[in-house]
Amino acid sequence: MSRRALNPEQHEWLEHNAAGRSRPELIELLRTTWGVVMTLKQINSYLKNHHIRTGVCTKFRPGHSGYSPPKGIRFSPETEFKSGHRPAGWKPVGSERVSKDGYVEVKVEEPRTWRLKHQVIWEQLHGPRPKGHAIIFVDGDRLNLSPDNLLLVSRHALLVLNQLGLMGKSAEINRSCVITAELIAEIERRQKDIRGKVPTRKNAGELEKVRSEADE
Repeated sequence: MSRRALNPEQHEWLEHNAAGRSRPELIELLRTTWGVVMTLKQINSYLKNHHIRTGVCTKFRPGHSGYSPPKGIRFSPETEFKSGHRPAGWKPVGSERVSKDGYVEVKVEEPRTWRLKHQVIWEQLHGPRPKGHAIIFVDGDRLNLSPDNLLLVSRHALLVLNQLGLMGKSAEINRSCVITAELIAEIERRQKDIRGKVPTRKNAGELEKVRSEADE
């Protein structure tokens, strides 16, 4: 029997029994009385197309849980997701891809958890990345994932590197530039600490020493 069309007898029954009943109630009555299985969308369309009014407000109210079919009833078995179903484009854990920014990403967990591969490699060798630090490619090549090409840099030093345009294509020179940027970042941090302190007889010597070191 069609899920959508009702024969004349079923249609007449529905006309006489729709008043005062909700859509889920009508779905259940059609199933148990006539063996007709209809979805909520189908019963709504049928009532509307045949101008059958129930007199029941169909708007969702606070706390409304919606309609769930009785256990064992399946409206569309052929279109249901099967156990173990994998969507189109699914990739197994360990798969790699290149992001639009040119970084290699690796899938580390189901269903859709991807991470930057250079971070994963560095953390496997050194442990969790410290807060306030980034991992850069010494030679500037984002596809070179050799551990020797991955360097931990503070974000303050990374800001200095970017502002001064210190990084080039030479890995050896870039390592020296990172050391320089870290020193500049440390000096700026110390100067900021000094500005935040008020000299007193107790800490005057300490502040003078820090100032001297920062000026060197």
